[in-house]
Amino acid sequence: MAVCSRCGSAIAVTKQKRVDVLISTRMLECSYDSNIDQIVLLAGDADFIPAVEVAKRRTAVVLAYGDTMEATASEELKRTCDGRIKLNQDYLADCLR
Repeated sequence: MAVCSRCGSAIAVTKQKRVDVLISTRMLECSYDSNIDQIVLLAGDADFIPAVEVAKRRTAVVLAYGDTMEATASEELKRTCDGRIKLNQDYLADCLR
């Protein structure tokens, strides 16, 4: 827990630790499950490419990603996945109907 230097109030600081490794590990576990025929990865980081390449040996991997500058995906990750879902305003509006 961090403390504000101006007022002394506690500030919650979130840390991302091992999340990419956990997602990659779970993706690989799912690829070996005979009941799963497709994995949808909601990410954009090229660090997932090795896990995607291994998972694709057993199942399809589809990438879901944002289409804004703040939330986009690596072009190499897009090419590596079997399919792509661009999570833009039109796609999300259709989902909310």
